[in-house]
Amino acid sequence: MNETPYIGHELGTSVQVYTGSLIDPFNLDITDLDIRDVVHKLSQMPRWNCFGREDYKVGQHSVLVMRCVEDHIGLSEETAPILRQALLHEMDEVYFWDIPSPFKRNPAMKPIIEAGRKISSLAAQKWNFPTEMHPLVKEADEHMLIVEGTQFFRPPVFGDKRMNYPKIDVWTMDKTKWVMYEEFLRLTDG
Repeated sequence: MNETPYIGHELGTSVQVYTGSLIDPFNLDITDLDIRDVVHKLSQMPRWNCFGREDYKVGQHSVLVMRCVEDHIGLSEETAPILRQALLHEMDEVYFWDIPSPFKRNPAMKPIIEAGRKISSLAAQKWNFPTEMHPLVKEADEHMLIVEGTQFFRPPVFGDKRMNYPKIDVWTMDKTKWVMYEEFLRLTDG
């Protein structure tokens, strides 16, 4: 019997991404990174590893973190790298998935976590932002964690902290993609 081989069997650990390129996330090169792939993936990937009550995307979370930071420091030539870091702080999830923090502590996740760190470092080099997480980015990310946790889980994961937080209007996948790409262009003079 003449069997047709499984399409992709010769790819090893490589995958085809949105732009059509073949990449191996465990052996990524800086030239493999394309903002169109990043925006496409993050605009489709549900936050909270799909366990939240609404279809809230990692891309929208990234934009909102960046906007929180921008509210504090504004946009200038000096602050643009920090804002780019805020917008792209989830780079480690682009070629894998939104991995909840408790899962990241499992030793079996070590190769994926290490590959994710390398991806984040390459992104920092390519798009000129700090490799180490800026304190304002970390603070904004933690703030959004509380806001999101109170809205998207029942009972809210942060209990009484749900007071005084505005409701997040969940964007469509298309809006998330468009807004994230536009913000990237604005921050890179693209």
